Amino acid sequence: MKKYFFKKGINGEKKIGHGVKLISSLLNFKEVLIKRFVFFISSVFLLILFSSLSFAREKEIPEAVFSPSQECGKCHINIHQAWSNSMHAKAIEDPVFKLDYLHALNEYGEKVREYCLSCHSPTTRYTGDTYLKNRISREGINCDFCHSIYAVDLENPKDPFKVNPGSTQYGPYQNASSPAHLSTYSELHTRSEFCAGCHQLKNNFGVLVLGTYSEWREGPYPEQKVHCQNCHMPKVPGMPIVDAKVKKSELNMTAHEFLGGHSEINLQHAATLRTQFEVKKSKALVTVFVTNAESGHKLPTGTPVRKVILSVKLLDDKGKKIAEKEKVYQKVLLDQKGDVLTESYKMILEASSILSDNRIAPKETRQEKFEFDLPPGIKPFSVESTLRYQYPTPVLTAGLMEVEMAKQVVSLPLGKIFLIGFFSWLRVFIILLFLFLILWMGYRMLKRRFL
Repeated sequence: MKKYFFKKGINGEKKIGHGVKLISSLLNFKEVLIKRFVFFISSVFLLILFSSLSFAREKEIPEAVFSPSQECGKCHINIHQAWSNSMHAKAIEDPVFKLDYLHALNEYGEKVREYCLSCHSPTTRYTGDTYLKNRISREGINCDFCHSIYAVDLENPKDPFKVNPGSTQYGPYQNASSPAHLSTYSELHTRSEFCAGCHQLKNNFGVLVLGTYSEWREGPYPEQKVHCQNCHMPKVPGMPIVDAKVKKSELNMTAHEFLGGHSEINLQHAATLRTQFEVKKSKALVTVFVTNAESGHKLPTGTPVRKVILSVKLLDDKGKKIAEKEKVYQKVLLDQKGDVLTESYKMILEASSILSDNRIAPKETRQEKFEFDLPPGIKPFSVESTLRYQYPTPVLTAGLMEVEMAKQVVSLPLGKIFLIGFFSWLRVFIILLFLFLILWMGYRMLKRRFL
């Protein structure tokens, strides 16, 4: 193998050989490569730095504006435990909401984040954390948010809450004190207006999709000074508001489970049924009285996918269904095309008009009439009236939450049984009478012949 380091050039001058040129080229390439690598690394670093600063400016999320609920739970153990099992705590993690939220994001884009989270994660109204990067945001409706509210402006539905986050906690107890924070009495926390900021929603088309607050306000309860909190946050005897190790207190906590439409107990006490019926000719005439007995708002309330169904069945003497009829109570919404909306997120975002609303107002009694044709020769029968609550839960597969709210079975009195098919009984009587007359006449003839 030949190696060239130097060679004689013209006029005897020494020139750089091929090997030296190669080494020189490699050195130059290495120097250029190092410079470009340093430039690349510097660019990436600056890009990350400016991106981080830009993202921080975009979020504008003060980390310490609101306290996490876990901090509150260190002293308020009973309250925190109750809240942890509530729909308020699960306002973000609730699978029904998550599915609707993902559908809305997919169909309407990023603009729905702020709209939906303003109630399901209300701290984002002030932190701007609509991507739920902070733990506070993922707590849903957390303790510190509600207890930082000092006023509600219902004339400004897009920003109804006036908050003062920090060392002062607002609540329903007078003369309360705490070693951990300042305590201020708030009458607002005892009134329905406090709940109205989220439980009253007109969409961008001006349609009242959620009207729980106005349903209460238009009913008999405001005059009786019965507010949302009386039913959904009653006082719990024997459960102090603070751990005795922190401070001895004679104040009992209010229920923080916020039981409502997801509670069988509440649903089963909300309404009553009273059933009457009579038989005329070959028909059963049934009258059912449905009363919204204990619900402070319309029945049902909330998102209009919820229904209450009155079912009336005619049963034979063995309990087998002969016939059935139903009456549905529901608010029905239409989109701009005039199509009936059936999904929660579309009702909220697309409803442009109300087709019908036959829900039952507080303390209202509805009288519903049903007519059944009785089969010939029917035996003793009964009428079963049932009130059911339905709430679609389309998670993974189509589901339905259904709770029996009230039920009554009324049997036909024995005296009325004989009225059914009167002419049939009359025919039997005539036949028996005719047979009796024949036998009697035969007996008379035999008696005359042989005696």
